[in-house]
Amino acid sequence: MTAVAGLRFVLPLYMVAAVAIGFVDYRSRAHVDRGFGAYSQGVVANTEEPPGKYRVLAPFVFEEVVHLTGWDRRIAWVAFRWGLLVAAFAGLHVFLSTWAPAAAAVGGTLGAGVLLLLTFTNSWPHPDHFVEFALTAAGAAAIARRADGWFTLWLILAALNRETSAFLLLWYAAARPTTRAHLVRTALLGAGWAAVYFGLRAWRGVAWYDPWQLNRNLDFLGLLPADFDPYARAYAWFGLVLIAPAVWFGIRSWHRLPRMLQTGLAVVVPSFFVTALCFSSLVEARIFTPLIPLVAAIIMLALKPADSSTVEDL
Repeated sequence: MTAVAGLRFVLPLYMVAAVAIGFVDYRSRAHVDRGFGAYSQGVVANTEEPPGKYRVLAPFVFEEVVHLTGWDRRIAWVAFRWGLLVAAFAGLHVFLSTWAPAAAAVGGTLGAGVLLLLTFTNSWPHPDHFVEFALTAAGAAAIARRADGWFTLWLILAALNRETSAFLLLWYAAARPTTRAHLVRTALLGAGWAAVYFGLRAWRGVAWYDPWQLNRNLDFLGLLPADFDPYARAYAWFGLVLIAPAVWFGIRSWHRLPRMLQTGLAVVVPSFFVTALCFSSLVEARIFTPLIPLVAAIIMLALKPADSSTVEDL
């Protein structure tokens, strides 16, 4: 059974999972109305503060959904998020099916959904969050299957969504042996990503802000004050908790991992964490969402019988 055929068979299951996770997303998080209200409208109107004003993809698409359907904004928001979750699970399934049969890919995909719940902590639901999840999954699938045309599309869309799309490009660069052809392709993709990055600032205007967060994050890693509940005190560690299974299983099964996952663990994960430590707020675990496909793939292959064959070894 091909990955696409297998996906058609299990898609109803992913649709149900998206309902369950979407319900948790909507009912458990504070200020849910900010995502489909002031923030999205502010991004479209170019009145939102940086860096949000440059994260245009999700707000513009959501506002178009509202315009085309005429639905109440709250209903459109729920449908928008549900569709993104289904798309993310579909991309994950295709990605994981590169190395495993459908049953294992389903397990890995649903496991990724469980890990996603960790990213709902200590933040309101940003419009770009599930878009990032879906595009990272699709981009990972394109890298794994050497579908460079599709990867170009997903990368450009991801660049319109968040700056963390740069790590998708880094993963692409590290996933294959260093040949002249690969270096040329990577350079062209990098030029495309940079064109989007600087083009957004030319279009929307340059607004300076101080992204440096290292000192605050080091304080957060020392735990929040004792008057916070036990989970809230440890918010800054949730990203490390999310990454920990990949590190544990990756080290124990390193020789069995394809190159794409080895370089993801050795290059992308530490680069991502150092960047997050310096320029993001660690108390918002959602910033680690792009690493979930990698974590799910490493766990899936580490638990796979050693004598199982792989579809392709990158």
